[in-house]
Amino acid sequence: YYSNDSILSVENHKFHGTNEIATKLSSVPGAMQVNTHEIQPSNNGILIFISGLLQLQGENNAFPFCRVFFLTSNQNGNIYVKNDMSKLTLG
Repeated sequence: YYSNDSILSVENHKFHGTNEIATKLSSVPGAMQVNTHEIQPSNNGILIFISGLLQLQGENNAFPFCRVFFLTSNQNGNIYVKNDMSKLTLG
């Protein structure tokens, strides 16, 4: 779903390209539950906003989060995630 020019931001830390992003995403010990979503068309892509709860292993309470994706197409016309931003929304 990602490409070499993709960027993932998690709590102000940036990860570039498929290898760094795959390593980061596979290191998150838990599961996301999506509660709401919003999708909008944009120039050359699609903007997706989701919010929900992140349940980490070993934690009793889930953490609220927001995540934004920008999907676009590459030169071959295949859709991929160009930008991915994730942030806990703690009070």
